[in-house]
Amino acid sequence: MKLHILAALALLWAVPALAAPAENEVAGAAKSWLGLVDAGNYTQCYQSAADIVRQGVSAAKWKELIQFGRGKAGAVKSRELQGVQFTKTLPGVPDGDYANVAFDTDFETKGFSTEVITLVHEHGTWKVGGYHIE
Repeated sequence: MKLHILAALALLWAVPALAAPAENEVAGAAKSWLGLVDAGNYTQCYQSAADIVRQGVSAAKWKELIQFGRGKAGAVKSRELQGVQFTKTLPGVPDGDYANVAFDTDFETKGFSTEVITLVHEHGTWKVGGYHIE
């Protein structure tokens, strides 16, 4: 009986360790994409976005939307990961593997805000499906 309890405890301790690589992968994908936005490389932002983005919005419209939001916020002074939240459902899209990644960001004009990047797992990788500044 003691062996079963120890095995169960070992499994419980291992579960958070198993979740960390997925969170790191998603956060890394979001940071990499934000680097493109920060550099003003909107074409590559669009090309690397999820299929649901490219099927629903033209490259020109995507650039316009990103430039509008970021233009009002100003340059990034600092950015720190707030957290990653995984989900299987999001409003208006088919069920799948999604993650919302939030960053505490200090913008030159807007000041302290929260950037939220929604990623979708498709074709074996995490791709950006949405972005907004709160």
